[in-house]
Amino acid sequence: MKWRGEQVKNPPINTIITNADLDAIISASLLTEQLGLDPMTIRFVHPAEAQQGRVSATSKTVVANLPYVPDAALWFDHHKSNINLHTDIPGKRVVAPSCARVIANYFEVPDSQILQETDRIDSGCLTPGDLLHPEGFMLLSYTIHSNVNDPEEVQYNRELVRRVSNCHGDLSCLTEYPEVQKRIKSYRENLKKVSDFIQPRTRREHNVIIVDLRDADDPVYIDGAYKFVHYGMYPEADVSIRLYYPDLDQERTRLQVGWSVLNKSCTTDISATLAPLGGGGHRAAGGVTVDSGQAEGTFNHILTELLEK
Repeated sequence: MKWRGEQVKNPPINTIITNADLDAIISASLLTEQLGLDPMTIRFVHPAEAQQGRVSATSKTVVANLPYVPDAALWFDHHKSNINLHTDIPGKRVVAPSCARVIANYFEVPDSQILQETDRIDSGCLTPGDLLHPEGFMLLSYTIHSNVNDPEEVQYNRELVRRVSNCHGDLSCLTEYPEVQKRIKSYRENLKKVSDFIQPRTRREHNVIIVDLRDADDPVYIDGAYKFVHYGMYPEADVSIRLYYPDLDQERTRLQVGWSVLNKSCTTDISATLAPLGGGGHRAAGGVTVDSGQAEGTFNHILTELLEK
């Protein structure tokens, strides 16, 4: 096999480093196929670890769907912030709907349904149904958790990479895997439970969805896997504030703020709004944790910033 654009055959790659979401799984599957690697060689890391310089690579490492990692032999990514960085590293960094698409184009892999769905999901082209009644590859994506330090999750991710390759991206084949079936069943049960809990605690004020989960007594109600449910309930709103006790006590309150994944008309810079309050994040999403006695004042400040002028 020859790398596209390179004069090297059988590149000496022995490790893949990526994160843990659907795009990463499909990216890793493509790389294992093209480079002849075993999924057991995959290391899953959180993007923040790469940003903080806590991820190491070697001249035999390929990095995918992550910020810059020094010394990598190949690096693939699709985020705008990385396309002009360290252009001496082989691979491809270009703005695209998904990293899997960048890799597929690089190795001239034909288009497929799984690539199209990965593009759609990773670029956030979602519908209310994707949030409230997910099916297909969207539902499969919810079985993948971002806890890269849990051995059970790492094993699941590696096995999923293997099965994506063995099933050639066929969804019905993938869902025959007992662990996928188990996780889909659990997700659906929890989604119903979470939706029933969230709905009466959610309201809309102009363009802002307010979700007050401070009476949650089960971690599943504030689990990040369900953090977009409220957008499906109010698809016309363009931003939200979620309030909850991160430790399920009343000492500290977390205010999570983000643009809607459905109505993408919000222009308020969330990170700039939260920075004076001691919070942070990105333009489209962020959060701040405060002593609960300060929660109402913090909430009112954020709400005022988000309301349509």
